[in-house]
Amino acid sequence: MNKKILIVDDDNSVLKFMSKKLKEFGHEVRTAENAIIALDILSDYIPDLILVDLIMPQISGEMLCKIIRSMDRFKKCNLVIVSGAAAELDFDYESIGVNACMAKGTFGTMAENVQKYIEDMGEAGQQEKTKGVLGLEGVYSRKMTKELLFLNKRLETVLESIAEGILEINTNRIIYANSAAEKMLDRPKEKIIASRLIDVFDEDAKPMVQAIMDSGSTQESGINLKKAIPVNDRKIEMKCLPVKGEVAASIVFLTDVTELTKQNQALIKNITERKKAEKERRRIEEFFQQAYKIDALTALTGGIAVDFSKILTQVDHKLPSAPNEKRDCAECIKICDSIKGIVGQGLEMSNQLLAFASDITYDIDCYDVNDIVNNALVEFEIIKNDAKVKVDLKNDLNKINVDKGQVILALISLLISAWQSIHDDSPIRISTTNESIDKNELKAIPLTSGDYVRISISDSGVGFDEETVKRLFDPFFNSQEVDGGTNLGLAAAYGIIRNHSGVITATSKKGAGSTFDVYLPAMDETD
Repeated sequence: MNKKILIVDDDNSVLKFMSKKLKEFGHEVRTAENAIIALDILSDYIPDLILVDLIMPQISGEMLCKIIRSMDRFKKCNLVIVSGAAAELDFDYESIGVNACMAKGTFGTMAENVQKYIEDMGEAGQQEKTKGVLGLEGVYSRKMTKELLFLNKRLETVLESIAEGILEINTNRIIYANSAAEKMLDRPKEKIIASRLIDVFDEDAKPMVQAIMDSGSTQESGINLKKAIPVNDRKIEMKCLPVKGEVAASIVFLTDVTELTKQNQALIKNITERKKAEKERRRIEEFFQQAYKIDALTALTGGIAVDFSKILTQVDHKLPSAPNEKRDCAECIKICDSIKGIVGQGLEMSNQLLAFASDITYDIDCYDVNDIVNNALVEFEIIKNDAKVKVDLKNDLNKINVDKGQVILALISLLISAWQSIHDDSPIRISTTNESIDKNELKAIPLTSGDYVRISISDSGVGFDEETVKRLFDPFFNSQEVDGGTNLGLAAAYGIIRNHSGVITATSKKGAGSTFDVYLPAMDETD
């Protein structure tokens, strides 16, 4: 009949007397001054009977009983509430898994009532649940106790109605949790109470919780979404407030900011998309402003080129007769030859202007892109025989319908621009590849979706800043700070490619080189 008994009561005199008396009856008795100590004892001790005081500081006897009953190893343990407020109680103690409720009377009466209960347990171990309150004889209801119990219930009702989760911490253990905290943490109160604060969070959230606990900066006003703690599919903000006069006590407030976080993320996404769209709009505007500017310059350039060409042609026609008047004048012949060279350069420039102005007739035919590139490289080598070029030409490229000579001229202009940017032994890189263009990929480039051939010319030279890149194809803009002159060659190349329904794009960064990408429409296989 000897039983293992655990007595949990915050009254030390009750613990001493009951322990002594029950030991005299031959029982093994252990005692705990509060629920946390009791749970520590129960971690490796399974008694036959647990006597629990109902009203205790920190964790109540009611919650302790719920926690004990949530553990499988205590399913057969007899659990009895022993309370001085038994006469004033008005709750269904059976709903929390208690076998019986016993009133506190005199020490002697209590010991006898406990012994009688143990005898009724018999050898079976667990007694059936007892209706009513045992040992009420000589115990009378007290008005003050009723008022205090009612006040406690009112306070609990208020805390349960609050949307914020509330946890009370004492000596690093949770001693109270309202229903909102239970819901947010997705744990029953029996799994929250008596736990350490950090242990009620998932592993991923623990570092953030620990950082908040360590920093002590948990009294910030307002909501800081950046410090929201992930809990399952929720985002929880945690704040702690110390309890005045209690060094080891604090109140933790949990705020569910899941929806606010989603709204904030949606707002950030919306702002990001708007900024992206605005940047895209500016790029398109700049591109078409460039196109309009070149269209205006085209009309002017065409007229100038025609008149300029006429003047140079007349000079060229008159030059051969000039040396005949004085055949022995070697100096005159030298001067005439020099003038003819200058006139030739002027006519070449005029032809570039005409190409840019679309004022010439193109001789269109089907060509292999790599063949055009190789021809351009041969001519470029004649002009700049000290230039280094690395070639990467893909096989099985689509054919293109172009004026071969004009496209070669455009490529030479781009190669010269690349060569002028290089001030060391770095090579120019030229490559070819097939390219399938989607409108969503190149929104800022006026190309219809379809198949193209891309010719890329890159250098690792001085590069250009963003503003210079925007004006690279302006005919009279000087981008060569060292060599001087204008961008007539690049403008002519731009005009030639545009007149073949293609486009040239330029990307560059100051000090990191430049890349010109030439896109030319691929031939339709049915052509």
